[in-house]
This record gives sequence, C-alpha cells and structure tokens, in this order.
Amino acid sequence: MIIIKTSGVRKVLLLFLIGVLGLQVSAQIGEKIFDDTVLHKIEFFNVDISAIKDPALKSVYQQVDIKIDGNILKMIGLATKGEKSYLAAPNDKKPFKIKTDKFIEGQKYDGIKRFNLHNNLYDKGFMREKLTCDASARMGIPAPKCAFAEVYINGEYWGVYTLVEAQDEIYKRTFGDNNGFTIESFGSPANLNNLAYYGKNPEDYSGQYIVDHGDENLAWQQWITLLDKIQNLPPRYGYVDSISKYIDYQTYFKFNAVLDYNLNAEPKNRNGIYYYDIDKKKWFTICWDQNVAFADFIQPDQNNFPNMQMTAFLDKYATYSQFSEAYDQTLCQLSNSIFTENEVDSKIEAYRKIIDDAVEKDIRKGFTFKEYELSIVALREFIAIRNNETSEFLKKKGCICTTTVKQPELENTGIRVFPNPAKDFLYVRVPETAVYRYSISNMQGNMLQKGLLTNTNIPISSLPAGVFLLEIYHAGQRVAAEKLIKI
Repeated sequence: MIIIKTSGVRKVLLLFLIGVLGLQVSAQIGEKIFDDTVLHKIEFFNVDISAIKDPALKSVYQQVDIKIDGNILKMIGLATKGEKSYLAAPNDKKPFKIKTDKFIEGQKYDGIKRFNLHNNLYDKGFMREKLTCDASARMGIPAPKCAFAEVYINGEYWGVYTLVEAQDEIYKRTFGDNNGFTIESFGSPANLNNLAYYGKNPEDYSGQYIVDHGDENLAWQQWITLLDKIQNLPPRYGYVDSISKYIDYQTYFKFNAVLDYNLNAEPKNRNGIYYYDIDKKKWFTICWDQNVAFADFIQPDQNNFPNMQMTAFLDKYATYSQFSEAYDQTLCQLSNSIFTENEVDSKIEAYRKIIDDAVEKDIRKGFTFKEYELSIVALREFIAIRNNETSEFLKKKGCICTTTVKQPELENTGIRVFPNPAKDFLYVRVPETAVYRYSISNMQGNMLQKGLLTNTNIPISSLPAGVFLLEIYHAGQRVAAEKLIKI
C-alpha cells in the first residue's frame, strides 16, 4: 500500500510499490520464456504418448525434442508430474516438468534448465495461480515466474497451460544459487506442516516432511533445529530477534496472509515448502502450488484471519507485534493495492486478450468456453468479497489501511519528503521559519519513531520493510501526513 501524490511519477512508482524485497533477485535470466505479455508456443516432438498416460511412469523422464517460440532444443527431458492434477486430468491433459539438461549436460534455454507446465485442473479461468504467484513476488516472497503457453505434442494441440518456473530456478534467481536444502510437507494427515517439535531425530517426523533438495542429513539437522527453536526459545522479550536467526519470519507470515486472503483450497498444513539458504543460514518460505487459490468451490465470505490451522509458528501471531505487523500489512497491500478492482480488471483483460482464442480451441480442458468466462466472473466477485472481509478484519484491529490520507497534503505546506519509497534515510525539507516535529507509526497505530524536524534526514534503517504513516506537526497540530514505504 502506498500513497503517491506526485502525478508525474505515479505510474513509475506504482510499478515499484510492493517491491518490498528483502532478497536480491536477478532480472535477466528467464525474461523471454516467462514474458507474460505473449502466448508462448511450446511444441514437443518424438513423445511416447503411452508414457504420458501411464501412472507407473509419472516423473520418469523421456527423451524428446522441443521447440519454444520457434527455437529448437534436442534431447531434453519431459515427464509428467503432480498428484491430483495428474490423476484427475481430463483427456490426457497432464501437467509436465521439463529438464533441458537431462540428456545434454549444461543445455539451457533463456538461461534456465527447468520449468513446468501446469494444467489448471481446478482453475477454469486459467489465471488464479498466475495472479497469486505475481502477488507473492510483489510482497517479497520467493515465488515462481508464470506465463501462458499453448502446447503441442507430436503436432497435436494439447491445450493452454500455465508456464511455471521450477523450484531450482527460483532458488538460483532469489538466493544466487541452489546449494541449500528444501523441506516439503506432503500427504494429508492433519499434523503435516504444523512446525511442531516432536524430537531430535528425523524418524520423529516420518510421514510429515521430506527433503526435496540438497544434503538430506544437513537439511534434517537444520530443520529440526528450527522446530526446536520455534517451540522452546524463551518467550516474550528477545524471541523475535532469536527466532530470526533461524527463519525469515517476514516471508512466513506474509505468505500465510496470502493463503488466508485467497482461501487456497489446499490446506495450509500441506504442501509447505521451505528453503534453507546456506549463506544467510536461515529458512525461507516459498510460494508454490497455487492452482487452487481463489477456488470456485470455496465460499469467499469467511472472516478467518489469521487461520491458525495447526501451525505452531503462526499461533504466535497475536503474541509478537512484529509477526502480526508482517501479516496485517500484507493483507492491507493485497486488498488496497494489488487486488483493487482496477488492478484486477486490468490484469484479467490483458490475460484474456492473450489466451481467449487458445482456450476456446482447447478441447482437452474438460469444460466449455462459457464455463471459462463464468469462472473469471466468479474470480472478480471472489476478490471483491475478500477485499471487504479483509477490510473489516483490519478495521476491527484498528489498523491504518486506506488509499488516501485525509489531511493537508505536503505540497500545500512547503514541506518536502523524499525519496518515497526509502531505504536508510528519509530526507525532509521544511520552512526555516517554523518548528516542526514528526512521528512514524506502523499500521497498527504504534508509534515507532519521533523527533524534531530540521532540514536534514531521518534515519529509518531500523524500521522493517513495510508501510508506515509519517505525520508532521506544527504548534501541536498535525499539519500533514504521508504514507511511507520502507524497502
């Protein structure tokens, strides 16, 4: 959420506004293949169709050739993937994973070696995963890049897919390499991904988590240490600083806010993915598996923030203001910036121009084009209802979450505040003949910083990334207010 009062830079800053990233990312690799302004054409040749249909061969790579937007790669690996999205896929429209280097070492396309094609089994509108992953990325949560593709197999049209960045590529792009470890929850028991500590041995967590990437012994060691610290660190004072050495709580609470906002039909205690970055020596929550976000079969009028759902760490939301602030600010930004009516309509119309014709001729999708259109109508309604529910929740908490500041604008006072967004310092220029004071509050209304305003800078490096309210006072009266984005 940001208020930008200078119209000349409004468009530029809006594109930047939720780039509140605590992680450094590369922008070059994958730019072509994940360009979401075009419908990509992906063609596979020499494919064994019987292997696609055989559940026994799921995840087994076969050697095929591929043409991506006219560019041919020989001897790449193609395999089916998924669980329900595989078993319930209509007309053999299975989800796929691709390894360009499976049979030729080092072979890449657009700088990447792996990507997925998701079949949108539970999304008749084809856009829910894309919207959620993009929103998560804007919130600073490691998330896959997504685009759209029409897929052909052995010359036959196979339908519209969501083209999704593979997990390995997310790690390399976000953390600089993929040398860390990945823990993933799986299955259906209710205690999965509850982040509860049961003991110091991996066997104590049998059936709950798997090491999906990296050194298994080291992964278990670091994961069990985290679970132990979540449960057994001394409570209250110092807990947040201490636990921050083991897990990036910002990505954890932000992503849980995203899940609660979009009411992802995949229970929160399943399909959790956490990546341990060796350099930072801590765990990060990864956005993944969002094909049932904003699901058609979920009632959106649920005021269930936060949805604890058996998560030992999320249960501390109300105890520590840093956790609730990360969660609440995410809800504010989702409902007031990312998923506003204008933003949603603009994105949906742009995506429809790209995929409408391809969806209409997709006979394998398992539903009609009319159902596709109705699903998009339902998506718009779903988001509108979630925005209302989110607003009510934040209002009851007394959170500041508005699109305007109903106070004198800075331009009318002779006061200048820049830059905004800001990182380490906020520069302020005030009329020399008057004495001004300032305060900075978080979204919950808690004052975090105050002082005398002079023609100098305000250090803000100690503030966490997020949205704040800067208030300026003269002679005891508030004369101006400005939303401040700390990056």
